[in-house]
Amino acid sequence: LPISAISLGLLGLLERPILHLLFTSQFKSSSVYLPLMLVGNSVQAAGWITGAPILGCGKVRTWLTLQITGAVLRYWIAVTFLPQIGIQAIPLSFAVGQIFDLTASLIVCSVQLKIMTSRADLARMAVSSVVPGGLALIGISATPATFCIGVVILAASAVAMAPSQASQIGRAHV
Repeated sequence: LPISAISLGLLGLLERPILHLLFTSQFKSSSVYLPLMLVGNSVQAAGWITGAPILGCGKVRTWLTLQITGAVLRYWIAVTFLPQIGIQAIPLSFAVGQIFDLTASLIVCSVQLKIMTSRADLARMAVSSVVPGGLALIGISATPATFCIGVVILAASAVAMAPSQASQIGRAHV
């Protein structure tokens, strides 16, 4: 999760130059959709990790039910909110749908599979989900000062998301 969150966070922070480099000027206005899309992508990565034990334990029907329910929820949100908030309903429905998938997978793992997620891992999931969207908000209209703040946030969140075992990598064990 830390690697995907840092990568998506960097994409969010650099969204204006990246959009300018890769797309025509017609896509400039699309940057307002990126924060929710990046939040959804980050939550999706955590959802894949938490959903894997469900499939690994042979609970295919349960996993498929969660996936279909999440898809219905995304569709319902998009259709319901499209008239009120316009096209922003699409990334909103994606983010909310991914939050549902993650939450439902965590509950199934806890209740049915007796796999408990530690508070530290839940905190990492939360940080990894919020950071890319927050940095994308900064990236929409970044100034040199806000860009520097974004780099500090990116570095601090990388340290915060690093698992405690990462400090043991490379150490000789006696």
